[in-house]
Amino acid sequence: MRRPRRRRLKPAAPAADKQDMDRPRPPPLLRARRLGAVVAAWLLMAALPALASPPPKPWPPLLQELHEASLDDPELSLAEVRRRAAAPGVAGTEDAFWLALAAARLEILLEADQAATGSLRRARALFEAEPRPTPGQRAWLGFMELRLRAITEGSTEALQALIAGRGELQVPADSVLACEWDETESWLLREMDSHDEAWRATEALERCAAATGWPHFRAQALADRASIAGRAGSLGLASAGGPGPVAGERVAQLFEESYAAVGPGPGRFLRSVLAYSAGTTLAEMDRTTDAARHLRRALAASRALGDRAGIAAALTAIASLDQKQQRHEDALQALAEAEPVLRSIGIGTAGRLMALYTRRLHSLTALARHAELPAAIEAAKALPEQGVQPSVRGALARAIAAGQAALGRHARAYEWMQRAHALETQSRSLASGAQVLRLQTLYDSSRREAELAALRHAEEAARLSLKAQQATARTLWVALVAATVLVAGAGALGWRQWQRRREMAELALRDTLTGLANRRAIEAYARAQVEQARRLNLPLTLALIDLDHFKEVNDRHGHAVGDAVLVAFARAVAAPLRAPDRLGRWGGEEFLLVLPGTAQQELPALFMRLRAAFAAAEVPGLPQPHGRSFSMGAAEAGRDGGGLEALVEAADRRLYDAKAAGRDRLG
Repeated sequence: MRRPRRRRLKPAAPAADKQDMDRPRPPPLLRARRLGAVVAAWLLMAALPALASPPPKPWPPLLQELHEASLDDPELSLAEVRRRAAAPGVAGTEDAFWLALAAARLEILLEADQAATGSLRRARALFEAEPRPTPGQRAWLGFMELRLRAITEGSTEALQALIAGRGELQVPADSVLACEWDETESWLLREMDSHDEAWRATEALERCAAATGWPHFRAQALADRASIAGRAGSLGLASAGGPGPVAGERVAQLFEESYAAVGPGPGRFLRSVLAYSAGTTLAEMDRTTDAARHLRRALAASRALGDRAGIAAALTAIASLDQKQQRHEDALQALAEAEPVLRSIGIGTAGRLMALYTRRLHSLTALARHAELPAAIEAAKALPEQGVQPSVRGALARAIAAGQAALGRHARAYEWMQRAHALETQSRSLASGAQVLRLQTLYDSSRREAELAALRHAEEAARLSLKAQQATARTLWVALVAATVLVAGAGALGWRQWQRRREMAELALRDTLTGLANRRAIEAYARAQVEQARRLNLPLTLALIDLDHFKEVNDRHGHAVGDAVLVAFARAVAAPLRAPDRLGRWGGEEFLLVLPGTAQQELPALFMRLRAAFAAAEVPGLPQPHGRSFSMGAAEAGRDGGGLEALVEAADRRLYDAKAAGRDRLG
């Protein structure tokens, strides 16, 4: 948990042989694999005593005790950790390792990232000094190191390391550590503006909370989901007049459910985090009264706890709310109070500090305080950018551009607007990269499940063989042979299942020619977006696209050139789309375009952009310009039906109308 600045098919049976003598012998490679499986089974059983080790604990008792305390007062909990770590006889013990890890966890919670780095270094040294470290120690240490990296870097590389580490450390799906992983992934994906994938991470977190029985995980999942829904509304519904009362009430309801999930017990810090999240989200949705109430609650709770990060975050959010209501003097006062508190925390607050300066510049510009603007701009330009998300840096660049323009420095303002545009483009690229990584994770998870299943079969066979050693020699022989056959069969079955899962995962994701989502994948994505739009009262448009006179290309130039046209179209049209937009091949020369948060009245401008991009694309085998065009038919959720099938049918009718009217147009 961190204040938001912020996851799975059956082989065909072989035809029966007419006679045994007609059955073909396995090829040499397959025979070698079968022999290898038998040998591996014997080696595994022989080496089992050496491999035997206790399974990792779901949550070390020391960490559990301190975690429960941290939900109420992390500062007090951290003081207790440090007191225990300094007690005589603790140094060099296993308890010293867990105490160092607990300290790092609490320091990350309080956003004291420099201190957390030191605690993790101590934990790493103690782990490496252990003669026989446990899998639980390895998994928890690895996770905490990856979590700190994700928080301080917030990059695609950090997300990739987080996803890869989960598989390498073999984290059980129903463990507390898995919940911690889901929570961290959800936070990082939201920071990267990958809202679809962040939503899926919150669903995984809620399932994990139910499996482990820890209510605070469910509370966090509900709050994260509310934040994502509110953010999606504020980002994608400007043209439709905002998220609307239905979506707003649903977001507020999710936050109230998150409060209730905490329960009546101690949890002051957790409630302050939830209140802050509710306040900032509802502020983005222009529900100012509700937002102010939640933010005041968060500020009071943080002050009572002495939580400096919470105080600074709440004050900055209150300033932002004041700005929405044109109370810029009040906003500047809140920011002035927040800055020294924020600077007293240390490193790890660069993003928050940058957001603070963005707000300050906004208010100074609105109040026309031209005498104060130059110093404020220079101070903002001097802020460190390492580890800060491109979206946050982009917002600051826009604020500097506005300030420069207010001072009459139009050339400088233009330069900063260009920088802001580049950073916003980078932010969209990060969100798209996050989606790709999550899709890759689906494949990797399937592969790991097959491998683990084979291993479990092998371990069970080995256990049976050890039990059989206490029987007679004949019984032992029979048991060993049975175990060998079992392991060999399990290994072969696991291998076949893994191969099939990999093949199916690949087939389910991409069209082999264009690299776009194929029909199965785009249909699944469209159905999910239709359901989300219905649930949150969000706009959604689907568009069917058909290449004009495509048969003529194949007839005159050949199918190779026709394929090149399809590839060029896919690349050209996909480039101008936003991160949540998705283009997939529907069939032949027909494509389906899914546009979350887009109303149908926005389609003409989008059609012209896509039309221009395709016209400028180079197609091998055709002269330049190639003169190819396409027709589009669109349908909007709510207006053209509530289900996917109805929307596709409506879009198809309008596509037919566009082609009948002369092609190269939007219907």
